[in-house]
Amino acid sequence: MTEEMRNARKGAPQAILMSVYLGAVTGFIFLIAVCFCIGDINNTALSNTGVPIIQIFSDSTNSVIGSCVLTTMILVITLVAANGLLAEGSRSIYAFSRDHGLPFSHVFSKVSTKHQIPIPAILLTAAVQISLNSIYFGSYTGFLTVISIATEGFCKCFFGISSCVSYHQLSSTNTPLPQTSPTPCPSSPASSATSVPMPPSLPPWPARTPSADGACPLTPSASSS
Repeated sequence: MTEEMRNARKGAPQAILMSVYLGAVTGFIFLIAVCFCIGDINNTALSNTGVPIIQIFSDSTNSVIGSCVLTTMILVITLVAANGLLAEGSRSIYAFSRDHGLPFSHVFSKVSTKHQIPIPAILLTAAVQISLNSIYFGSYTGFLTVISIATEGFCKCFFGISSCVSYHQLSSTNTPLPQTSPTPCPSSPASSATSVPMPPSLPPWPARTPSADGACPLTPSASSS
């Protein structure tokens, strides 16, 4: 997705790191608040709602409307995050398929002429997300295991990449650019004058003749006089 970014070499790592930092800070604050609001742990874990966080909202607000509002906020955040993951995954699949890096690349690299989006890549990403979310209906522990592995993998990957980039920037030295010699002057003024055709309405460009100090001043040629 960095192909649409300006200065992607710096902007993409900064966006990744900022998302990790903001998520860690806000998530930690939310977990502290939830832990202080937990009542009886057994009643919360064995709640009739099936979701402990909804029971915590209900016990904290003592209101059905208040717990519904707080739960709806979490659902909205989940839908927005799922939409972002769908866009990110489909864009990655399209990019790899466009470069022939995946099986059936000729299918997943197609772009709809009407909507201007890679519909096959979006459908594949949606199918994978639905399959992973379906684990929740079979085993809640297995679903939490998959989510934990994905979160831990993302954090370790981001930390490793940022560490390598930081080490490279700190250890690299500013090497000067190689000095290039100036373009040599032509040996024959006549050949330089006839090498580049000029429009008939303009006079010929004066030829360059080498001087004693090695520079190439502009001097009128014999043809131009």
